This record gives sequence, structure tokens and C-alpha cells, in this order.
Amino acid sequence: MRRTWIKLYVDQCLRGSMIEELTPPQRWMWIGLLLLAGDSPIPGIIYRRKDAEGRPVGYSNITVAEMLDIDAAIFEDGLKRMIEKEKISVDGSGVIAILNWNKYQSEYQRQKPYRGSYKKGCNESDDVDVDVERDVDVERERDNKFFNSSFEEFWKGYPKKIAKDYAREKFMILARAGKILDLKKATKGYMDFLKHKLVHEKFKQEPLNPATFLTKNRWRDYIEFKYEPPM
Repeated sequence: MRRTWIKLYVDQCLRGSMIEELTPPQRWMWIGLLLLAGDSPIPGIIYRRKDAEGRPVGYSNITVAEMLDIDAAIFEDGLKRMIEKEKISVDGSGVIAILNWNKYQSEYQRQKPYRGSYKKGCNESDDVDVDVERDVDVERERDNKFFNSSFEEFWKGYPKKIAKDYAREKFMILARAGKILDLKKATKGYMDFLKHKLVHEKFKQEPLNPATFLTKNRWRDYIEFKYEPPM
């Protein structure tokens, strides 16, 4: 039953305002949190154990990030965003609570008679797991198309063409962290920087290899750089 109403919740997430509220990697993180909360001994609450007084004690952020196979920095950003959007709460013990959990359980109960009418003779849990996986696959395919298109746009505009596959790998890590818009600004800023060196300093600087530009946040140095022509 838990995974069934999670399917309903995921359907609403992918069709509603969450598309705009969260980045693609944050949406995957959200679905992962829903699944962890659905499998919890206390539904809707993600925690590691109970203390001597029976109060839940949470995991560390690093542990949950590892459980979801998400980069720790992406997880931290996603956590802050979901708290801001009132989708979760995190107490002082690190316990993560999915807000409005009971609301969506009620939605499951409301729809259950209608869903049951065409699921007779089927294993509902298996069907729902397949549905969830199908929705996830569709969303992942759409995101990957967007990421690949964004990379090709970056590659076309970047002044040095070398090790494309390696550059793509680095780009994808940043894309899944929701950094595509920042990367566009940084690439434009880097082009302005090279032009500045050439015009103002009469020095034709060799561009960084694209993968190097995308590594260790070097690109961040150029987000705000703008070329200004000589007076």
C-alpha cells in the first residue's frame, strides 16, 4: 500500500508545480526520500533508530546521500530547497519528515475502489512498482535528452575541442546538480575573458581544455565576467 500511494504522489509531483520548484536531480532525490519514508517503520519519517526514550534519531546527511546514490553537495542543496518549499522538515536529531504524508495516504484510500476495479486478479504491489519504475524511466529519459542537448550547445560554443566524452562526463555531473544556467553564464564569461586578454593585454591565451574548465568549479570564476571594450 505504501508504494501504491507513493505512485499517486509521484504522478502529481511529475505533473504539477514540482517540475518548476525542483531541479531534475532534486526531483530524483525527492522520489528517493518518498521511497525511504514509505519503507520506514514509522511511515513518512526517515530515521536510523530510536533512543532510550523511544524518540527517532536520524541518519547523517552523508549517509542518506549515499543511500540515494546522490552527491553530498547535491543532497545538501536539495534538502535546503525542499525545506524552503515546505515538502520536508528536519529536526535537530536529523530526522526527515515528509510533510502532508497523511494527506496523500487519504488520497490513496479515496482512489482505491476505482483502482481496484481493473486490478482484479493482479498483484497490486507489483503493478505499482512497475508503474513507478516506468514513470521514473520516462522522466530520466526526458532529463537526459535535455542534458545532452545542453552539452552539445556548450560544446559548439566552447573554443577548444578535445576529449569530448570526458567533457560530457564532467558536464553531466554539473547538469544533474542543476548548474546548467550557471554554466551558460560561465562559458559566456570565459569567452569574454579570453577576448579581454587579447584586446586589452595583446595576449592570445590558450583556452582551458573543456573538461578542465568544468572541473573543480573553475568555471565559477567567470560567471560574472563581462568584456568591456577599450575606451
